[in-house]
Order: sequence, then C-alpha cells, then structure tokens
Amino acid sequence: MGRSIRLVGVGASSEGTVVGPAFVHIAGSIKPERENILEDEMETELVRFREAIEGVVRKLSETRGLVKESSGEEEAAIFDAQTPILR
Repeated sequence: MGRSIRLVGVGASSEGTVVGPAFVHIAGSIKPERENILEDEMETELVRFREAIEGVVRKLSETRGLVKESSGEEEAAIFDAQTPILR
C-alpha cells in the first residue's frame, strides 16, 4: 500500500474524507515563451485563438451538463460564470 499523508487546509467543497492522488501546487513565476509573428500570419493566428476559445466553451458546456446530471443545477451553475469571461 502507498504512503499516507494527512493534509489540512481549506476545502473547495463540503467536509469529508477523500482517498486518491493529490497534486501539490508549488508557487513560482512562469515565464511564457514569446514568439513574434509576421503581419501576414496574424489572421491565421487569430483564427486558431478563436477556435481554441470555442473548444474551451464547448468543454465547459459538456462539463456543466455532467455536473448537472450528477450533482444538480445549483452545483452546475458555477460554470455559467466561466463562458462570458472567455468571450
């Protein structure tokens, strides 16, 4: 059996016990790579960007539907605030 560690902190949901993998976020600064594009590439890149946003909007909608089915409308409503941010 794997190693057990008890973590104490602020939960994002109701109290309870969880068994499963934990992911620890270690804060630090991220330096994104910068890339220059030529003027004639700009429209292609904007199309890619818009397509990426629409992909995320579709995924949020799918996730909202799954959460609604499993947990109800109230919990699913959290996703309603996400889409306007993207658009």
